[in-house]
Amino acid sequence: METKKLGVNGKIPGGSVKGSVYFYNDSDFKGVHGAVTVKIPSGMSVACGAEFGTYKKNNAKAVDYGSGDYYSYWRMDGLLNLKKEIPIPNTPLALFGFGGGVYFNMTNSGKIAGMNDPSAGYNDLEAALAAQEAKYTDAVNLSEQASPSGLTYTPQAPDGIGHFTFGLNATAIIGLNKAKTKFYADGTLNGELTSNGGGALDLSFDVDAYFFTGPKS
Repeated sequence: METKKLGVNGKIPGGSVKGSVYFYNDSDFKGVHGAVTVKIPSGMSVACGAEFGTYKKNNAKAVDYGSGDYYSYWRMDGLLNLKKEIPIPNTPLALFGFGGGVYFNMTNSGKIAGMNDPSAGYNDLEAALAAQEAKYTDAVNLSEQASPSGLTYTPQAPDGIGHFTFGLNATAIIGLNKAKTKFYADGTLNGELTSNGGGALDLSFDVDAYFFTGPKS
């Protein structure tokens, strides 16, 4: 396995930017993935991540493209931290952030444990990026690719030419208005459509909730 990294860490007017890009190349998987976090003067932070890759067996030919022996996969994912919460009308709750993602020929493998745990400071997207980078530096562990939102993705081989997997997800981060140390939660709705195995649509909803804890300052 060969892995190469490019990184950026600097200041912009009123804010900062930090990110990394990894190029990987082994006998079957080749591609690039990474993420960037930007803090802007308003106090908001946004993190975006993406991956584009190709799986190809050594004996695969051009005519095999689109099959399980030779296919492309990609994902894009992002998370916005509002910093200043937005009250939800007629409730004691407020919106602290939101995000979403889209992916092709990959499958959502769930969240990394504690990735969005506010007590760990992961509401700070620089901390989330650092946690993600720890995964990337381990020889590019293709079985658990982290993203800025904490979701993980794994390449999903099509059954044959013309088959595919496509997914969308949306994440919301909520808490008690002006009292997020008492209650804080993030929920992700994920929809995944695949033509493999005759076709299926999988819907899932994942929620992590935290009580009497909260984001580090």
